[in-house]
Amino acid sequence: MLSYSNPAKNAELAGHIAAAQNSGVVGRPGGVVLHKGTKELETEHRDNACRKNPRVPKPVPRTTSCDEYPFASSREGAKDDGTERTFNGCQMPDVAIGPTGPGYSVCFINAGHNSSGGGDVRWFYHWNRILKDDPFYVEALNGYLPVPATSQNR
Repeated sequence: MLSYSNPAKNAELAGHIAAAQNSGVVGRPGGVVLHKGTKELETEHRDNACRKNPRVPKPVPRTTSCDEYPFASSREGAKDDGTERTFNGCQMPDVAIGPTGPGYSVCFINAGHNSSGGGDVRWFYHWNRILKDDPFYVEALNGYLPVPATSQNR
């Protein structure tokens, strides 16, 4: 199981993951598992969630990056047929707040937390020998959703 629990390192990432899991997105320990995907699928998920998603504001708010959950590197990432959602504080005005059930979530989070979390996923895959289609869970503790900066801070 991959665990995010260090608030100094990844609080906004853990907050986003916990909110997504609480809304019904897969990966919670004891629930529906995630599976390691492929590089090709990773690109498709990133494009669908953030890069080419017309509902994601451009430019990216300063000091943030677009985070997607489930991870782009998972088989269950931002598929075209999944229900997209976001949460208060995520600065995604054109993405629905409140959907529940399977799907994926997008949120602008602290860029350092997102980058650190990505490194943790790669480390987890490597050291636990997680290969394509292998199942895993994600635990998110001690996190919080971002508090958006005022327009003066952009």
